[in-house]
Amino acid sequence: MTAVELTPDLREARVYISVLGSDEEGDKVVASLQGASGFFHRELGHRLDLRHIPSLTFFRDRSLERGAHLLHLMDEVAASLPPMADQGEHSRHPESE
Repeated sequence: MTAVELTPDLREARVYISVLGSDEEGDKVVASLQGASGFFHRELGHRLDLRHIPSLTFFRDRSLERGAHLLHLMDEVAASLPPMADQGEHSRHPESE
């Protein structure tokens, strides 16, 4: 679970989850969680002292996947660049002399 958004009246909760794997696997996980939402709702009712227990709707959060993809792309770009020379002591600015 990466985030939960509650409506102001606390009657609905949007639950975002991250699933590493294929789109098909992610869809199966979300469908399974949605299918078990009644169970989760009952369990919340037993554990929370609220007038209304929120109904749960599950969504796939792809932000971690997008972040991993961007890191992979940056690694590819970095690997394609020539290595930077070690400038150490030799990188004095002319203005400092």
